[in-house]
Amino acid sequence: MRSIFKSLLVFGLVSLSLARPQDNILQGRAGHDDGDDHDSNDDSHTSTSSAAASTATGSVTSANTALVGMQGDSVCTGLMCIGGFVNGTSVTYTLQSQSSSSVGWMAMGFGSQMANTPMVIMWPNSDGKITLSQRKSTGEFMPTVDSSPPRTATAQAALSTASGSNPKLVFTIPQDSTVGKSIIWAYGNTNPGSDAVDATLVQHLNSGPTSLNLANTLAASDRDPTDPAVSTLAGGTTSDSGSGSGSSGSVVIPLLNYQKMLIAHGVLCTIGFLLLLPAGALLARYLRSFSNAWFKGHWIIKLLSVCHHLYFSRGVNSF
Repeated sequence: MRSIFKSLLVFGLVSLSLARPQDNILQGRAGHDDGDDHDSNDDSHTSTSSAAASTATGSVTSANTALVGMQGDSVCTGLMCIGGFVNGTSVTYTLQSQSSSSVGWMAMGFGSQMANTPMVIMWPNSDGKITLSQRKSTGEFMPTVDSSPPRTATAQAALSTASGSNPKLVFTIPQDSTVGKSIIWAYGNTNPGSDAVDATLVQHLNSGPTSLNLANTLAASDRDPTDPAVSTLAGGTTSDSGSGSGSSGSVVIPLLNYQKMLIAHGVLCTIGFLLLLPAGALLARYLRSFSNAWFKGHWIIKLLSVCHHLYFSRGVNSF
């Protein structure tokens, strides 16, 4: 009997460890679209000017008070910061590294989860060009090129900096009607090694959901949305983590739906195999010596076990 309990305990602990959420966003190999897709995105390859490269982000910051009073916001995740401000009918977004790891690629998507979310993925190339690739995925795997995105993004090479301690990649995109934006982000430290918009992306170093409030009115103490990892609009330095709009501290990243499903799967698996199944067996073994009601309790527990197994199989299918 002791060996049975030990086996059940080990099985439950293994189930919980397997249920730990794993990020599989932006991995695998992209399918190559036809030549038209590649040609239609050739204008996304723009050269980084030497003037922009000479202003690589360092320890010295300068004030950018021209943006005070405009609408925008910034957020930092520990590996990268995203800043955005409204400029007429368009929004300028800055993806900036705050990690010591070399920048392979940086991405943001306009949605709360990866599936069916329009994404903008950018990376620097060895020849000084910057690639902007608009992609979409139907699930938790590497997205492919979206030949007809809802909004067309344009890389801003003159505003981008591919060198220095905090490289940044900038793009503009037409503004939509949503000001409080749920976004996703991803940071990879392996460069695709190609300027093709359908280049293969090695799995990200980290990723997650967050949000930006483009209805926020920028104050001098806020992060500079054009340099969010380094400075405030008043020219002061920022901390390494935290969100913009005057707030500080680390960003709390909410769990995605599939991650919640895996956690629930692990908890129910442990309850079923460590509580329900042993309880049904022990009830039949010992209570029948004292009462005829043991059978009713036994089949009720077994029915609960069957329901647990049905949910268990659903959790397995979510992997």
